[in-house]
Amino acid sequence: MSPLMRLVAVLLCAGKAAALCSPYNFTPQMLMYSGTSPMDLGNYEACLAQGNAHHCVFSFDTRDPEAPTQGFWLDTPLTMTGLCVPKQCTENDTRTDVAKWLSVIDAGTAKSLGLNFTDLWTKNTADVTCSENRARLGQDPQACLMLVVVLALAAMVGVATITQVCLERLDADNSPEAALRRALMCGDPRGRPGRPHSKRMRALLAFSALKNFDDLVGHRHTDTNFFNGMRFFSIVWVILGHTAVFTRPGWSNIVDIKHIVDDYAMVVVFGAFFAVDTFFFMSGFLQAHLLPAYLLRLKTRAWHGLPVVVALRYLRVTPLVLFVIFAGRLTRFMGDGPVFFHYQRSDVWEHCDQFWWTTVLYLNNFYPPDKSETCLGWTWYLSNDWQFFLLTCPLVLWYAYGNERLVMALLVTAQILCVGLGFADKLSVLSHAYVRPWNRAAPYLWGVLAALIWKKLKDKSVQRERPLVDISDAEAEAVPKWPDVDADEPPPWGIAAALWVVHTPWPRRLLYAVAAALMWSGMTFSWQKYRHDWAALYSRSPGAHPWPEMYQRFYGGYYVLCWGLGLFLLSIPWALGYGGRVRALLEHPVFTPLARLTYGVYLVHPLLMLYVTWQTRQYYAWHASNIAVMVLGYVALAGAASLTLFLLVEKPVANVVGLWAPEKRGGRAMPGSVSTESVQ
Repeated sequence: MSPLMRLVAVLLCAGKAAALCSPYNFTPQMLMYSGTSPMDLGNYEACLAQGNAHHCVFSFDTRDPEAPTQGFWLDTPLTMTGLCVPKQCTENDTRTDVAKWLSVIDAGTAKSLGLNFTDLWTKNTADVTCSENRARLGQDPQACLMLVVVLALAAMVGVATITQVCLERLDADNSPEAALRRALMCGDPRGRPGRPHSKRMRALLAFSALKNFDDLVGHRHTDTNFFNGMRFFSIVWVILGHTAVFTRPGWSNIVDIKHIVDDYAMVVVFGAFFAVDTFFFMSGFLQAHLLPAYLLRLKTRAWHGLPVVVALRYLRVTPLVLFVIFAGRLTRFMGDGPVFFHYQRSDVWEHCDQFWWTTVLYLNNFYPPDKSETCLGWTWYLSNDWQFFLLTCPLVLWYAYGNERLVMALLVTAQILCVGLGFADKLSVLSHAYVRPWNRAAPYLWGVLAALIWKKLKDKSVQRERPLVDISDAEAEAVPKWPDVDADEPPPWGIAAALWVVHTPWPRRLLYAVAAALMWSGMTFSWQKYRHDWAALYSRSPGAHPWPEMYQRFYGGYYVLCWGLGLFLLSIPWALGYGGRVRALLEHPVFTPLARLTYGVYLVHPLLMLYVTWQTRQYYAWHASNIAVMVLGYVALAGAASLTLFLLVEKPVANVVGLWAPEKRGGRAMPGSVSTESVQ
């Protein structure tokens, strides 16, 4: 046990002994059910079962900025100890007694231990909270309103599902009575089965759980199906990394943090930063692949359709973010535990009250200036993705109109600038530079480049059919003109070289090896950075960077480059049909519904982690088996929550928005999976 722990344990024992002499009715059981060390929360249920006792938690963070840095897991108090005290002892009484216990430490000893007891209570570095002082649902009007909204949405889904079942039964019935009911329900005067419903009926059926579940599990073959498996494994990787960060109240073996991060197995945890770059890459690839074809289905010229595409994408993506921001407040009143009050009083709710609008406007990677005050801080990814989408939409369409070399030159130039800015900013997960778009754009741009090059290689001779979809000759004038090349004319030398590399076995395997080396070296450098730099991740002390500045800058530039380039080298051969068993695994149909749920999983899993772990009865221990169980549990729970959100909000909203999408007659609606793909 560290000196700090031994010291506080002695103080707590002394305090308990003094409490026996107090006028209140202490019992030996109360002492037994209290914590016996600084990270011991006691026996919460047994204490409350005493009837004449309540459970209080003493939490404090008393580090001196000039003293040696103590291990610290982000926003978790340094120490929390459970106290089982008589009900007559109020929070103020307990706080006063604890202050007396701590006052016996002299200033020199406190400073040598990294503690500072000066103005301990006035600076809110210590507090006592008892079990009965919990927030109640009736105290939060906003949460009550959201409860009504949730119940209304659930009722809408129920009504729509029942309506669909009734319509299916009526379609199977050819009696005159069934025809009359169909006429009344579907808007068809003749009541014929199988006829398209009125727009109002289709808007209702957009909420049908049966229809939406069928859309969720539906699978169709495409060249990019391997992205489904990549999405699923990437979100699992994100959950693994966030398990280390969002677990509350912390890790009981935090004093061994240096020993933990020195283990090379931690390369998988610190490598999870790159999982976000995988989503950026896929988003850029799918935008360049799908956007031109969709623009041609709009009832307008392609350039005029860009505002429509932007509006439709915003309306598809944002309602779920809004729902999670406000409906998430309901979870504050659905839990219990000795430290659950920390979840109820979490800064997450206060920050969302003030800055929710920056999240739904996708500006929270710039404002608020303090990154820790962001509403749902992990949604910085959505802001970056939205900004990249807006900036690259004109480039993709410009490329489709034949300005290929100029667009390629702009994309390559942007890549070089991103690497240079990453070198200059010395990226760190806790710095503002980490969420700035110019430091996150490289994987997205690699994805756009990969999609454009893949399209050329797929045709082999750069010859493209003029229209991307079936349209009339009269409408073809507004369609981007792809260069007409004689089928017998050899492709340019660059395309020919790329085709040879992709289609020849040993150069293709060499390509895979280079991609693997780039990606694994990036993970290793990330581990090396935070192994030396762990204080930047687990401490409030700003600017703790033990690595020499040269290494810091090299890491910033290499981080920006390595992962996107590795995915670029892998995705082009895979999209052309290569990849063997790895590609076959990633494109398995089982990953199709799982991939469509990753957007909801991404939004809810950090809140779910906070909600679950703040209900703990004891601190967690960092151990491989514990982490594995926690990650698997989070994946299952977040998947179930995402499925609920998919059926309740995400898919119904996408269906309703799709009803009013201005498409050409005969054009296919934007695929339901596109909203999920383009977001992620």
